[in-house]
Amino acid sequence: MKRLFTVLFFALLLVLTACGSSDGTKPKDSKAAKIIEDTKKAHAELDTIYVTYDEGNDDFRHESFREMDMKNNLVRVDTQLNGMIYYADAEHNYFEGPEIPEEQREREHTFAALVLEEFEKISENPFHVFERMIDDLENHMTVDEKDGMYILTYAPTEEEFTAQFQEFAKRSIQADDLIIEMPEYDEYRIQIMIDKETNLVQGTELVEYYTYSVEGQEFPQQRKTFTKDYRYNEALDITIPESAVVIE
Repeated sequence: MKRLFTVLFFALLLVLTACGSSDGTKPKDSKAAKIIEDTKKAHAELDTIYVTYDEGNDDFRHESFREMDMKNNLVRVDTQLNGMIYYADAEHNYFEGPEIPEEQREREHTFAALVLEEFEKISENPFHVFERMIDDLENHMTVDEKDGMYILTYAPTEEEFTAQFQEFAKRSIQADDLIIEMPEYDEYRIQIMIDKETNLVQGTELVEYYTYSVEGQEFPQQRKTFTKDYRYNEALDITIPESAVVIE
């Protein structure tokens, strides 16, 4: 049962992250290293950040809104799904939403904790997710310039993606004996748009169209996630309502 839960938790983790790891390839564009370094420095100086997420697949899409006040250690994530809103302060994560069955509430708590943790780290380091999954991130990204933007792209071949995914999955599940297969692969791509003058992220694009299999159970991934409408250092009114429930 514990092993099955770990596999399912890994599936949930993929909802929030990109994946990959070092495959020993030579650097594609050393310029990416300097851009990533400068962007991290710029983001480290921010007081607040507001981002709109456009996420879903070809059949259903929705927007969610994420805010973080780094000075006051406050986070608000409005999923725009079923009235679910997540909060965090320096001590706790919180959940607010309609009455739902206990089993579903536990799943929501798990998901909320992941969302809040990831967003807090991404707010401080916009490359957090990718660096956690990809060793030597700068060695896997190409750089283009257009309309005052740097465009960093990570687009592995099917063979590269399969090898990287298997390594990441085994490390995340902590089971080297798992048989992880990729029965279907169409596309995987990351793009990060960065303003050349401010070194601040202006948008990201994550395209995932593949299916992976763990112990015979298949998990289709068909999703496109875009971040847009970045607002930096604007005043944010993040107030945790009294009705919010602490996530244990």
